[in-house]
Amino acid sequence: MQVYTYLTGKESRELQSIFFKKARFDGTKLDGFEATAIIEAEEFVLKTMVVAFNGNKEGAFDAVQNLPQSDYASVVGALNESTKAAVNPDFLGGSSTSTP
Repeated sequence: MQVYTYLTGKESRELQSIFFKKARFDGTKLDGFEATAIIEAEEFVLKTMVVAFNGNKEGAFDAVQNLPQSDYASVVGALNESTKAAVNPDFLGGSSTSTP
């Protein structure tokens, strides 16, 4: 399987927007997300980062989805490592003190 190992700035914002749309707030504090945010984010990441499966670019997303669950979970876990910065809780509404 061929995958990108990073998200672009634009892709990071698109991933963040999935969570922001599904965010729940307690006043001004982030209080979690609707469960469907994870499913939407996972689909976005797979479609964005999986380039080819078994040498085929066409149908790569579907091929990954049709893997046995343990293999699928390994792929998603590896891709999640590459997208951590985009969905960092501090960035999504926490109290980060860093500036760009």
